[in-house]
Amino acid sequence: MTRTQTPASFQTTFAFQFSNNSSNLPNQGGNGLTFMIVPDEFTVGRPGPWLGMMNDACQEDYKAVAIEFDTRQNPQFGDPNDNHVDKTNRPRPPNKPRRFTFSEISTATRGFSEVEILGSDARGMYYRGKLPNGCQVAIKRLSPEFLNSQQGLDRLRILKEIGDMSRVRHPNLVPIRGWCHDNRETMIVYDFYTNGSLDKWLFGVGVLPWTRRFRVINDVAEALSSLHSKQLRS
Repeated sequence: MTRTQTPASFQTTFAFQFSNNSSNLPNQGGNGLTFMIVPDEFTVGRPGPWLGMMNDACQEDYKAVAIEFDTRQNPQFGDPNDNHVDKTNRPRPPNKPRRFTFSEISTATRGFSEVEILGSDARGMYYRGKLPNGCQVAIKRLSPEFLNSQQGLDRLRILKEIGDMSRVRHPNLVPIRGWCHDNRETMIVYDFYTNGSLDKWLFGVGVLPWTRRFRVINDVAEALSSLHSKQLRS
């Protein structure tokens, strides 16, 4: 893509049909379709009533234009009915990355219950959690051993890296919901994905064919390249 700084006009023609067979099941089925013009290629929006238009990492001055074909009425967005087309200015999802308290994290993980443990690595333990709004999250609790190590002692640098990462948008990076630096604890809150960790898929017997493994390698390389281009580390 070449940036010319010059507006360009275009036109297109298409035809499609919605078939929402789950209209009687409010928690299932799609909400519609959006055609969107954005200033970058890494915008990955949230599903559901936001129709994939925006994500939590978008800055306040993020410019975008979207045409939505909506099959559900969401009063909070001013939808006129459950079957409309609109040039939309839909609000950004109300869960931009923020600071959590230790009490909030403890409640979400049921007191860091062993039942909620997802795994661990050299830096700490991962827990599954549930926020008051019902969203499931994965919480990385940095261990005392790491925080007392030479790398972990620079708390300001760690918090700066977390803040920088929370503003990164890329389809191959797990979004950061927030962080906690409270009660001598440092934790990171991520979106939760139900398919498990990558190592279980890579090292499980006969789980992923090599064609899929090459795709994983390519996706990881693209994410790392994006981080390095922004002078960030994984």
